[in-house]
Amino acid sequence: MFSMSRPSSFQDIAVPSPYYYEGISQFDAETSVEWNNKKPQLYWRGKTTGGHSRNGTWHNLQRQRIIGNLTHPQSPQYLMQPKNDSRCIAGRSEGWEVQVADRSQIEGYFNTHFMEIVDCDEDCHDEQMFFDDIAEPDPASEAWKYRYLLDMDGHAYSGRFYAFMRSKSVPFKLTFFREWHEDVLVPWVHYVPINKDGNEIPELIRFFEEDPAGQQIARTIGEEGQSWAARTIRNDDIDVYMFRLFLE
Repeated sequence: MFSMSRPSSFQDIAVPSPYYYEGISQFDAETSVEWNNKKPQLYWRGKTTGGHSRNGTWHNLQRQRIIGNLTHPQSPQYLMQPKNDSRCIAGRSEGWEVQVADRSQIEGYFNTHFMEIVDCDEDCHDEQMFFDDIAEPDPASEAWKYRYLLDMDGHAYSGRFYAFMRSKSVPFKLTFFREWHEDVLVPWVHYVPINKDGNEIPELIRFFEEDPAGQQIARTIGEEGQSWAARTIRNDDIDVYMFRLFLE
């Protein structure tokens, strides 16, 4: 069976999506923004897709959990802070400690909002009341103004990923699906992988923005992602992949 995306436990043969090939979600170089001019925030816009909510089950759906934790946190969020007596013992860093983040420390890190509440039954009203900051739709080029771009699954894979990589921003990739490019794109080199709970997101933004080493790492990931995308996920590369696949 051929699939454009599959859970890791499935054995479907991965094929590139026509969504990528046709450039439906495309990066326009004319609207690009240089790194120093990008806003130091995590950006995301989308709908509540990914599952149908009934009797309040939206609380457990991926997009609602992640955006809820960023904008309406119901549990503590954590940051790493340097100790005054930082030192290194036996090759193990002793210079950091985990602290509960004050909301004022991190609320400026995120510009992440739903544009519409969909796929729900009688609980739609409760969901709309919880996510009380629904945003108006933005043009795709609005995303290029931000240094960090959150990319999450909807009903299946996210079709925005390639455009995000080409933008020279840093994609934060949260997915349960495998695609054809998983052996071509390298996490922490071309994008930042995110755990299913997303709890590390505040600390990642803090590190990338407030630590000198993190600033350089973030910029390098954005540049490497753009450069690699220009050489490995072009339509020509998709053609070659499909040709070799059918030969086999």
